[in-house]
Amino acid sequence: KEVTVRDIPHGAIKIVDRSYTKPQYLRQAFRHNIELPDHMIPTVWRDLEYPNQPVSTKEEEEENMDNDCGLYMAESLIPNAGLGMFLGNLDILDHTQVFYGDVVIQIEDYKVNRKLRHWHHDTKTKDEPGWHLYHYYWQSSATMGSFEATRVLSIVPGLGMLANSHPGLVNMYIKPPHRENSGDSLHRSTHPSAGSSSQYHNIRFVSKNNGIKAGEELFVEYGNYWFSQRTDLFG
Repeated sequence: KEVTVRDIPHGAIKIVDRSYTKPQYLRQAFRHNIELPDHMIPTVWRDLEYPNQPVSTKEEEEENMDNDCGLYMAESLIPNAGLGMFLGNLDILDHTQVFYGDVVIQIEDYKVNRKLRHWHHDTKTKDEPGWHLYHYYWQSSATMGSFEATRVLSIVPGLGMLANSHPGLVNMYIKPPHRENSGDSLHRSTHPSAGSSSQYHNIRFVSKNNGIKAGEELFVEYGNYWFSQRTDLFG
């Protein structure tokens, strides 16, 4: 049955590629993990190497902060929530971008690919360490990645992984990323780097109606689904 819809504004129409057709799904693409030298990580963050190292408090971080500080990490205002992201020395007006835009990494069919990987290497899933990104997923509907595969979850490095959430304290909202069309990207069959980068760029976090004052902690809306999947932690 055909349905004709009229008077739809151009901005409401999104053209998407067919699932599994973008270069990032090429099985033959060259990929390698990106390692980060230990000396680039502050000592206080190396909780595995220095398990008894005290975490800097918000007051200590503010004392060490220079006049140009934009964002900094300190103990969250939420009890037992670890570190949080705080605004530096300048106030931010309402509906203003808080920090630089970031890329989005779409994680497609994780469980299926996990089984395939273990089958290929003849290993067992029980021998695999926990998936550290589990607590940092965003729903792909917020990142325009819903149609990439059957099951898609999104990783947003930067503020998307560092900012905490509290239903009554949310002071930022997310703006969708810029999505490159397949024709704008690397040629999937001839370019050696095809499949090595994300086509989703410049996802932004923007201050809500009342703006954000200098020194305030940044909170984003994780959504009810995120909390409902963690009743063992939050009750």
